Amino acid sequence: KLSLLPPHFLFLPEQRSFLIANEFFYTITTLAFLLYGCLTADYALRYLEHKKNLFKKKIDYNSKHDPLTGLMNRRRISEVFNTCNNTKITENINYAVCIFDIDNFKLINDTYGHDAGDFILKQYTKKVWDAFPEPIKIGRWGGEEFLIIFPTINEKILYDLEDLRYSIASTPIEYNDIKITVTATYGISSSRTIDSPEKILADADEKLLEGKNSGKNRIIVSENF
Repeated sequence: KLSLLPPHFLFLPEQRSFLIANEFFYTITTLAFLLYGCLTADYALRYLEHKKNLFKKKIDYNSKHDPLTGLMNRRRISEVFNTCNNTKITENINYAVCIFDIDNFKLINDTYGHDAGDFILKQYTKKVWDAFPEPIKIGRWGGEEFLIIFPTINEKILYDLEDLRYSIASTPIEYNDIKITVTATYGISSSRTIDSPEKILADADEKLLEGKNSGKNRIIVSENF
């Protein structure tokens, strides 16, 4: 029966309090280490989850944005078109689409090099970005062609576009101490009389081509606007 007694009952009475205190100390120490381990593991798991979420967001962002300019790419543009079109259907709120193209961009590349061309694209589109903040959306359609999507239409759009076009054309962009005059041609249409984003974009693109053929560095407004 002695073997069934707790260890401290096998010792003299004066030793029992010491053994009990010792057991208590080791129990508290063990629990403290377990708690520390749990907290550390919880922190590590939360950190990994946070990193995973950031990684997912970065992948999603990169999949929807142009790596050179940081603007929306075609995939993201399509999503914005769908949103605008749904708003038009459900709330009868019209939207406008402007497509613009950097004039003589091949000549800029041939004269100053492709690094200069990339710099021009980034600087030009940054000026557009600064001129048209959210909720207006700006994206790269391809090459030196870009889109501006206005979720709603007001009387200021054309005036603001003209101010932007004139301002950039009048202020050369400086690259490696070289001042390069950069212009662009714009075509703009809207959803007022057109029922799909594809047709609106095609109409705006037609006006862009008209502007290119009639001298460049101008805005051509569709009768549908």
